[in-house]
Amino acid sequence: DSSYYRINDGLGNTTDNKIYNNLKYYSSTLYSSIYHKGYNKFYYDVMNNNVISRNRVITSSNNNILFNIFHGQKYLINKNCKELQGYNYIDKINNICLYQNENVLPIGYASSKIMGEEEFLKIPYPYNVEYLLNNIVIKRDTKTDLGAKIKKIDYNLKKLEKENLETSKDNDIYTVTAYQKARMTYKLDSENKNKILFIRFKMANNPTCSEGDIYITINGNKNKLTCKEWKYHNQNYVFDYVIADKNLEKLTISFKEGTYKIKDIEVYSLDYSYIENLRNDVSEFNISKMIDDEIKGNINVLEDGYFTISIPYDIGFKAFVDGKEVKIEKVNNTFMGFKIEKGEHEIRFVYTSPLKNIGSIVSLFGISLFILTLVLEARKKY
Repeated sequence: DSSYYRINDGLGNTTDNKIYNNLKYYSSTLYSSIYHKGYNKFYYDVMNNNVISRNRVITSSNNNILFNIFHGQKYLINKNCKELQGYNYIDKINNICLYQNENVLPIGYASSKIMGEEEFLKIPYPYNVEYLLNNIVIKRDTKTDLGAKIKKIDYNLKKLEKENLETSKDNDIYTVTAYQKARMTYKLDSENKNKILFIRFKMANNPTCSEGDIYITINGNKNKLTCKEWKYHNQNYVFDYVIADKNLEKLTISFKEGTYKIKDIEVYSLDYSYIENLRNDVSEFNISKMIDDEIKGNINVLEDGYFTISIPYDIGFKAFVDGKEVKIEKVNNTFMGFKIEKGEHEIRFVYTSPLKNIGSIVSLFGISLFILTLVLEARKKY
């Protein structure tokens, strides 16, 4: 595949930093003490990806199809080997499956559909994600034709089939006491075929570390809440799930042993057809180079609007359109972008580490002092 894209590696936490091909392997995951705080916040507080790790610093792979489309994740690798909404099965080696989605958004693109950040921040989850996919969010005030396709749906907890657990309700809080291999099964109506389901609820209790972490998995998507004394507490008090199995007939909900107090359950749905062809509504940035601190490519912009690239905003970047430097803005809450006019353009990004020159000067000064000290000490001996 000669295009530029990202790969979602769902093989587990140990692969968050793994790069299989140093020439062209781009990922959304990271486990590092040095990370982009804006991207981390976007990952968990805007897209509301499920938290599977004990440490929120880790941005682990997930099956959130909305994030995967937004972030240009054309390929998925995982062990589940089940039919996924929007992704076509390609091949399998040793029970590891590869999927492809040709309709994810490009890493860089331009669009005339824009939305003001002030307006965007007023929209609650999950509606905000739908608007983010359909617009480029900018700092300036704009008026957007609001008409979300996401719908809140009813659910009936009496339909739950339970195994190895006990449940009770006190006011608005459901208590689940889970034993070994505890799970629930919820059969869905046929109308949920080709739908994306959003499930969210709040955790009203946080166990001690003598009790251990607690986690709940729905159709292979896990959310974890770390025990309260854990020094890197993940603060995951709201469990969010985006379920996008192709033939969605039931929800399988499994629990780690423990006691769970759950409240404010909400369920939403979105027909996949509403976001299936988002790529057709934007002008793609055809990247020819993405290496050595430089990104370069061409674009044919169909209408005046904004350009965005799904790389977090950083002061070390400079952008050039047709050789002329343009001011980079923070768009889509976290990423880089700028205004762009209709027509064919060459776009180039160059990155220089902030304060690199000052750091080099200070280092040279320190080395000079060290050498001078050695010379003076040597003279004293003679």
